[in-house]
Amino acid sequence: MKESTPTYVVTQDTRSLFQRVSYNGELSQDFLTTIDTYFTTIQQCISDGIPDVKVVGFYEADINMQLAQSVRGELNTNPDSCCIILDRYLLPDVEKEFPERFFRFSITRTIDGKKTPRPGDLSFAEQIQNMVQKTPDLEQKPIIMVDDGIFSGGTIKDTVGIFDTYGIKLRVQSVIGFVGQKRNTVSSDDIRPVILQPIKTLYDWVDIRDFGPLGGKIFKTSKNNRVATTIPYLYPWSYGEDASLNTTPDLFSISSNLIIGLRKVITEFEQQSNQTLRFRDLVNRGFALPVTGDTRAIPISINDRVIDYLDRCVKLIKFEQQRKVFVFDMDGTLYQLDGEDNGYKSSCLESTVKKNAIYFIMKRENCTSIQAEDIYTSGISDPIGLSKFLGQRYSISREEYFDNVWNIDPQEIIQIYSTPITVIKRIAKTDAKLILLTSAPKIWARKVLVYLGVADCFEIVFTGEQFKTKEDIFQLLASWYQPTNICSIGDQEGTDIIPARKNGLNTLVIRSEGDFEELSVNI
Repeated sequence: MKESTPTYVVTQDTRSLFQRVSYNGELSQDFLTTIDTYFTTIQQCISDGIPDVKVVGFYEADINMQLAQSVRGELNTNPDSCCIILDRYLLPDVEKEFPERFFRFSITRTIDGKKTPRPGDLSFAEQIQNMVQKTPDLEQKPIIMVDDGIFSGGTIKDTVGIFDTYGIKLRVQSVIGFVGQKRNTVSSDDIRPVILQPIKTLYDWVDIRDFGPLGGKIFKTSKNNRVATTIPYLYPWSYGEDASLNTTPDLFSISSNLIIGLRKVITEFEQQSNQTLRFRDLVNRGFALPVTGDTRAIPISINDRVIDYLDRCVKLIKFEQQRKVFVFDMDGTLYQLDGEDNGYKSSCLESTVKKNAIYFIMKRENCTSIQAEDIYTSGISDPIGLSKFLGQRYSISREEYFDNVWNIDPQEIIQIYSTPITVIKRIAKTDAKLILLTSAPKIWARKVLVYLGVADCFEIVFTGEQFKTKEDIFQLLASWYQPTNICSIGDQEGTDIIPARKNGLNTLVIRSEGDFEELSVNI
């Protein structure tokens, strides 16, 4: 592979996890070998499913050893310094060696990107209070911030910001990460980044526990943070979005193989430890319950045996691959606009978007409306499109642009078709799967679906930020499901019908509301 080939980093973090749920905290060599085999299986599955990336795996013991050497050296060099680590397991020996100068700060991400303490841990305020009680002059101490992975540096910056919120201004002197990128790690020239395993071009980075019900992003937490739910990075919990597997044709087979691999690990753990692993054991030790992020539900109880739950998940994947799938376009299919040919051009929606875009440019440029309109005109005439044009101009993502410009109430803009809403709700009550495929931005699609009352009917919503052409999604769906079980419903021959038929899908052209009757008969 070329030197510029994107790297998919996978880190092993399950040894400490199983030590935590083990009655005596000890793991046999046979079980450790089983974990290593599972780790190898994950790397191979990803490599097979995403052949254009280089998969690199780092073992927990190596991460611990290299980080310990670096952090121990920093602490010895400056006897006045303190270490704050953002991992719950790493560096136990360093913690024992420097008990008065070593702190763990519990922080993780929710599914919407917000920072929160890990399940079962104290609030940010309580954690900081305990640190200050232990070291009253913490603000005067040179701080070494440590994490297993540091790429954008967002978690480090968020942590410093949280301390600042509670009146503690940390003097961070260095940031140490096992794997990551030096660029963009920190914003201050006074902070020295130390990356032990630098990655030039990152594709993704995932801890392997996130590939199953032992990890994932936080979905919801109880008021006291004792019980939480997470969305793991595989189907049937998610569509692989957070692990960049959502565009691989092998999503279902990867998911099934990794769940079966984890089942072998847990089976070996139960045999070696002579204990049955149930979800209550995980919850009692600060782990969360896995859930799905959409309308599907996987039955789960805190008293369930984890192996039994995994077996249900594998069966669900097999069932999923045989389902009927209905792919709906949105604009011109679920509703009409008041523009030319009932479309976007010259519609109220287009004029509202233009007004919002010009206002957005005025705020960014601190310019007049006339100057902003000139920039707008340049953007819409550029082949890359307005959103990318302004994204490059202001160094922002397309999503940030859309969230500002397309945050529009659809009530006064769209003319609702009643028949498709009725048909969609009928399909949602069957075993069939509903997917929305629209070139519109995510924020507009969400608002429209809520307004139409069908937001809970669609299991997947593909929006314009996620694909180049609709045919890309048709190809993906045709690899996930049997093409003859899929039907694309839309009003545009060029984007909704022809590319769908090209990939072996059934189609239904919508030219009037009455065309939905054909679909209604075949449900």
